[in-house]
Amino acid sequence: MSTQAPSAVRLEQMIFGYVATQLVHVSARSGLVDALAEPLTLHDLAAALGLDRRRLERILRGLGMLGLITESPDGRFALTAEGARLRRDAPSSLWRLALVNGEILYRAWGSMATSLGPGPPAFDRAFGVPYYRYLDVHPEAGALFDRQMAMSAPQIAQRVLGAFAWPPRARVVDVGGGEGGLLGWLLAARPDLTGIVFDHPRVAEAARQHLRALGLEGRCEVRAGSFFEAVPAGGDVYLLSRILSDWDDADAGRLLRSCRGAMTASARLLVLDGLEEQARWTPGEIQSDLTVLALLGGYKRSRADYAGLLEAAAFRLEAATDTEGPLSLLEARPVEDRGGDVSGS
Repeated sequence: MSTQAPSAVRLEQMIFGYVATQLVHVSARSGLVDALAEPLTLHDLAAALGLDRRRLERILRGLGMLGLITESPDGRFALTAEGARLRRDAPSSLWRLALVNGEILYRAWGSMATSLGPGPPAFDRAFGVPYYRYLDVHPEAGALFDRQMAMSAPQIAQRVLGAFAWPPRARVVDVGGGEGGLLGWLLAARPDLTGIVFDHPRVAEAARQHLRALGLEGRCEVRAGSFFEAVPAGGDVYLLSRILSDWDDADAGRLLRSCRGAMTASARLLVLDGLEEQARWTPGEIQSDLTVLALLGGYKRSRADYAGLLEAAAFRLEAATDTEGPLSLLEARPVEDRGGDVSGS
């Protein structure tokens, strides 16, 4: 039994928090959790994975300390209900999250102390390149990111559907739409809508496959390019879901001006993101904001911040609606820019 005061024990647990992160990562990366689909002895588990038995035993002790595995009296190791969520085939699996946090985020956070002043974010310092460029040249990391983002699409789509009065037969352009998870759900729920998924060429083929699997290839096309340069014209609704908070004001402004250049006066811009007002108090949003700080250098903006950012890009913020979760939906319309153009053409 510890003789330390509770506050000292808690602080010590924080200091050694990396142990838990890496134990979870090792269990996912090594295939250990997948191998334990059925209880196994240490000997059989080591043989199945081709691992050193004594080293594996110490990892298993650590996972037992975390409550992720148990050992039976006959020496068989089994996953607890919590540990089973790390299996790749588990419903709402956290396998990808364990890999991303144990590899990419772990290294980025290691450079956080050196990135609090001016200059690039922690990720750039740790890896030598910006985050999205890294994903472009590391296919496995890119696929992990894309799938992790896609997993939240159903919940987000349900919130977005009820937070905006979608025009009948509207054409929706999902800017930075990844594999098409969000737009696919929107189109499935609203058969009168059509759409375009627009994102980096890296994810274009995955988006086409996903939309084809949903039977939506006739109502939704996929286009690839840089949203800082131009986005597809001709849309009625332009959607930026969890995009703007990734970027600093200069790059967010470039992205908004790119959207503005593609929009007609009647089109609408929807920005789906967490607000700084929520990030102050909600643990999940605080963590999300810190992740953006480590990886990209963006930040959670307040409603007033967004109003100013949109105004500078020739938009007017019309409404901000909570979506019964950590995200808010901001609706903006194009206004006359300094050149007198409201057509977007």
